[in-house]
Amino acid sequence: MYRFLLTISSISTWIGFSLSICPKGGIPGEIEGSCLFVVKLNGTFESAKEFCLDYDGNLVSIKSEKENEKVLGLTKVLPESTKFIWLGGTFNGKKITWIDGSSAEFSALTEGSPSGNLLMNLTSGKWTTSNWNGMFPFACLSQPQQDPSNQPPSCPPYSPCPTGWVYSEKLKQCYKTIFNVIFTEADEGCRMMNSFLASIHSDEENDFVNDLGKAGIIQPTWSQVPLIGGKRTGPEKTDWKWLDGTSFNYTKWADGEPSNNGNNEFCLQTYSDLMAPFDKSAAYLYKWNDEQCEIRYRVAVCKQAAKF
Repeated sequence: MYRFLLTISSISTWIGFSLSICPKGGIPGEIEGSCLFVVKLNGTFESAKEFCLDYDGNLVSIKSEKENEKVLGLTKVLPESTKFIWLGGTFNGKKITWIDGSSAEFSALTEGSPSGNLLMNLTSGKWTTSNWNGMFPFACLSQPQQDPSNQPPSCPPYSPCPTGWVYSEKLKQCYKTIFNVIFTEADEGCRMMNSFLASIHSDEENDFVNDLGKAGIIQPTWSQVPLIGGKRTGPEKTDWKWLDGTSFNYTKWADGEPSNNGNNEFCLQTYSDLMAPFDKSAAYLYKWNDEQCEIRYRVAVCKQAAKF
């Protein structure tokens, strides 16, 4: 499991102290003994969340304009080139959910933002979204310890996935994205990691795979949405198989698909993001399309069973 190295001066001095003492640049939170601080290291949403959890905290939730301004003010310690930081919330296209369970009555989310994990724009203080594997600094809100000790934080439980893979506890599967590949490269790359291009067998898994593959921005071309593990076996709409050999017992085709346009669409992709040149883009979100195997895809999703 990916772990941050605790070497930056603002964090390394914290180990061995009660969490009621803020690191350099941090400020007390609303609850006595809590601490709000910014971490300068870039991390994915999951690795940033893990870092905060190691210090009895979470990625920060924001419940008012005042809190929003407080977090924005803390980011002055970051390099001027930094444009965004992770916040501790997700947006599913309809509502915001904070990972610490806080109320989502307040929002500074930019209108029209796609589904994804929350980012704060450090120029405007407004929020936007990104997919899970974007790399940004982040803000943590630690909670006071009831029994402070000088022991360093314990390591998280053993992961049933290889390093660099994402585990779904409910699906009991591991997933990994690879980038800038044609089908043959993606297929070989997944197999070299003892996996296959992802098969999908439920709405929940479809959402999970799309969340992994999304870029969080409107895409200009078909090659920018993820390649998954379906392969055409014949001319009919039902002539499909999963490369991992599992049953093709679930589908999420977009309207009119699979079309086999030009009799040359033998691979399967999923619309994880909106498409700029396509007037039905919103209706096709998280649905499938057959596409040529020879185009170079921005991202492909590999899958393997979790090991316990």
